[in-house]
Amino acid sequence: MPDNNQSQLGAKSLPQRLTLYLGGVAYSALGVVFIVGAGLGAQPTQTLNYVLTLVTGLSLGTWTFLMLSLYAIIQVPLRGQGFGWLQPIQIAMALFMGILVDLWRALLIDVTFPGGYFGQLLELALGIFILASGMVIYRSARIADLPFDGLCAAVGTRFLGGAFHRGRMFMDATLVVAALVISLVFLGSIHGVREGTVIAALMIGRCVPYTRRIVVPILEKLGFQAIE
Repeated sequence: MPDNNQSQLGAKSLPQRLTLYLGGVAYSALGVVFIVGAGLGAQPTQTLNYVLTLVTGLSLGTWTFLMLSLYAIIQVPLRGQGFGWLQPIQIAMALFMGILVDLWRALLIDVTFPGGYFGQLLELALGIFILASGMVIYRSARIADLPFDGLCAAVGTRFLGGAFHRGRMFMDATLVVAALVISLVFLGSIHGVREGTVIAALMIGRCVPYTRRIVVPILEKLGFQAIE
């Protein structure tokens, strides 16, 4: 006979985890939009998307969806059959992320930070904090990595001694180089890669432990139990 308490806990935790996951992805998308909106260069994961947006005229959200879907597909040969059930989740989250990026951009199109270059740095810092917080929230759900993080883990495991951070560094560098080349070839100058790209690359990961100290207690007070 099943334990009713355990059954109720499981039924309760799944909606909580889904809420955390979707909320974290939505919050991460907001961070992406602030970083890009600062005008100091996109974070490495968005540099190629940003340049392709300028080249093709398709929205940043569209390219976010297309590239995240590509990252999910590339994981299939790297991870093998065990990855099969995760792929639909990752592609669904790619679509969700893409829609949210365009939605946030539309809502914040008239938002500007005063103060010239200092205002741009402030917007960049806010975007980094929001993105790091979103990462803490969606990872707390323990459902699935977003496609880019999953690809970094797969590359690190398959080719770089199993280290996620090495896979992340490799993929960040690959996307930035691709963005630079496409930007120079099709636009004649460098777009999307500036000092903000370097700052975001250095600071997002370092902000995660600090944002966790703020975010996790808030989530627990709101009644979420599926926390890392």
